[in-house]
Amino acid sequence: MNRSKWSVVFASLTALGLLLCQNVARGEESETAPQPPDGSSTPAQKCDVAKDAACCVPQSCCGDCCNNRHWIVDVDAVFLAPIQSQRFGAVGLANLDAGGHITTVTEEFDTRNDCDFTVSPRIALGVQGECWGFLVRYWQLENCDVTSHFAPVTGAGVEGSSAFEAKTLDLEVTRLLGTCGDNGWMFQASGGVRYAELHEAANLALSEEGTNGFYQDNVFGRHDFNGAGVTFGLQGVRPVKCSNFNLFFDARVSWLFDSNAGEYGATQAAWIGPSSSNAFQQLGVTGNENLFIGEIQVGGQWDLPLKCIPANAFVRVAFEYQYWCTSKSTGVAADLVSTAGPDGGPAGFAATTLASDNHVNLVGFNIGTGLTW
Repeated sequence: MNRSKWSVVFASLTALGLLLCQNVARGEESETAPQPPDGSSTPAQKCDVAKDAACCVPQSCCGDCCNNRHWIVDVDAVFLAPIQSQRFGAVGLANLDAGGHITTVTEEFDTRNDCDFTVSPRIALGVQGECWGFLVRYWQLENCDVTSHFAPVTGAGVEGSSAFEAKTLDLEVTRLLGTCGDNGWMFQASGGVRYAELHEAANLALSEEGTNGFYQDNVFGRHDFNGAGVTFGLQGVRPVKCSNFNLFFDARVSWLFDSNAGEYGATQAAWIGPSSSNAFQQLGVTGNENLFIGEIQVGGQWDLPLKCIPANAFVRVAFEYQYWCTSKSTGVAADLVSTAGPDGGPAGFAATTLASDNHVNLVGFNIGTGLTW
């Protein structure tokens, strides 16, 4: 079982355990005032725990009825699909001029990063004080796989595959910007450092019968980024009539840098028949590259005071969108084109471009659960 499937199992078991543990809200059975934050036996004040606990969302505090410091554990199952508009390469048939350059394309197939909707894990651990806190967050998405530079040719037709992997690791300082009021928003700002990786690859193969022979064309492209930078976020939580249900949003921007980002491309065209010919080109470049990441989550959150342990659980469902965009400071782009064919044509071709920038949209939703205590 791969890691993405483990994340689904882990998230499902966590949510099930919280629901079983919650069966009766802690506040419904408590008649006494909670202990003060310092752990002494003197009550902080008389208060309605059942009423006030509903306001104690993970990032806020309703006065002395809540502990000023709490720990946070958050586990999310994130369902996202990578969507791209740029292509990694193309194969097909074309007519050539006397110099061997393509004049008109008679048949063309292109390859893009066309991976499926995939579940990925996101885990956060932290502590929040009355004003300041600290948080560690990790997320990883692995979608598809490429096992070779060129797609296998198993017969006439077109075959291809693609790969996408993204991961982030955040170390953040958090700061509360408000307090819980009657149907008021509670905001939390955060800032820190982020390490991120982005790996993309795609390949395509064409096998087609021509006059007295066969065309076999292959193209492969790959992009790798491993860098660190800064990240800033703003989260808002708003209880609905001080009930257990809350509206929330989480927005984040990050800027990262990699001095050794890599781009690789390879093309191969072969004509098998009379006057057989073969052409192959490859190019790999490294250099400075910047990565911008924008993220937004919008959804609902349920807070559940637990009976079996002195903690609050929360369950969250949200729409999620991420935008990843890389740009090379050099701005250099290179075209690789290989052609091969019989005398008089047409010729088979494989082409790719080592672009100066890449971008991807990640669209989906997340289901999260966790504890604050």
